[in-house]
Amino acid sequence: VIPLSALVLGITAYSERLYRHNVEDTIQAGMKNIVSELEFRFNYEREVMLSLASSPAVKQFTDTLNQVAKGELPSFYFDELTGLNDFLTGFQHSVPGVDAVRVMDQTGNTLVKVTFGNRQSTIVSSVEDTVDVAFLGRIRNLKPHSLLYGELYLPQDAEIKKPLLNPIVPLDNSNGDAVGFLAAESIGNQLDHLLQV
Repeated sequence: VIPLSALVLGITAYSERLYRHNVEDTIQAGMKNIVSELEFRFNYEREVMLSLASSPAVKQFTDTLNQVAKGELPSFYFDELTGLNDFLTGFQHSVPGVDAVRVMDQTGNTLVKVTFGNRQSTIVSSVEDTVDVAFLGRIRNLKPHSLLYGELYLPQDAEIKKPLLNPIVPLDNSNGDAVGFLAAESIGNQLDHLLQV
């Protein structure tokens, strides 16, 4: 005859083990969903950024950036800058998922920035946007039509947590030299939503 207390302890241990197993299964299923969604998000961003870098408007501006890199400022430079702004504004209205798009020259200075379909000032604050020179060098060495995730700008305050990694594509001239960069920025709302689910 098994004492009643031993029977209760056995049932409790079994229930606890069953509960832990169910919790572990739920956590693993949730983690698999998160990994799958992140993988989808990265693939989507990659395709969008590489397609955007190959678009006629960006290619045309890359040719202009190439002339600027040689020390020439074409007379149509500001017209092309306006045209690229218009293109990126329309792009953001029709392609979801990219919160901000930025075009930079070869030293990392922002020339065009469109956030949530609105143009931003192209005047870059030297304090706010301190370029990470080492990372800039890594991007310059990428093969054409490649993408690298990272953050081009160093935070003002060392205590600021690292931002989400942003996709950055070099804009190459016909010789394969980077004359500028195309970057997307994500505010992280989609990732926050994903982690809450």
